[in-house]
Amino acid sequence: MKRVLLGLLAYAQFALLVLAFLPILRVVSLVHRGDPVQRVPGRWIRRLGRAISAWSPLWRFSIDGEAPPDVSDRAYVVVSNHQSNADPMLLAKLPWDMRWVAKAELSRWPVLGWVFLWGGDIFFRRGHRRAVEQMMAACRQTLLAGSRS
Repeated sequence: MKRVLLGLLAYAQFALLVLAFLPILRVVSLVHRGDPVQRVPGRWIRRLGRAISAWSPLWRFSIDGEAPPDVSDRAYVVVSNHQSNADPMLLAKLPWDMRWVAKAELSRWPVLGWVFLWGGDIFFRRGHRRAVEQMMAACRQTLLAGSRS
């Protein structure tokens, strides 16, 4: 019973934080819509992820080790073998800008889909060769733009 109540509390906390951040994320995405990599909106989305992980009664994260010394000066590719819904919140704790590559279905979700779109995340349709090529081109553009800014 305690686990069920903690789960309900975690979902309520998640929903409240997303709704609280939503107006901020939208305004920031509109103000920075000319930025090809959506750096500032992306940072706000990662702040949301950090807030969710910090306030969740179910998750406790820690990070061991240091970021690469040149993490602010160049672009990196980080690959995560997605294991749970906690993964994005954990990765949001890492001290660098990032964009997600996600399945296209997520872009159509109300609220969370908007958040991903506003943050400059990249979507693709799995199983379609042309979609993979488009996704790779978007990743290339994001990496190149990110290393210049």
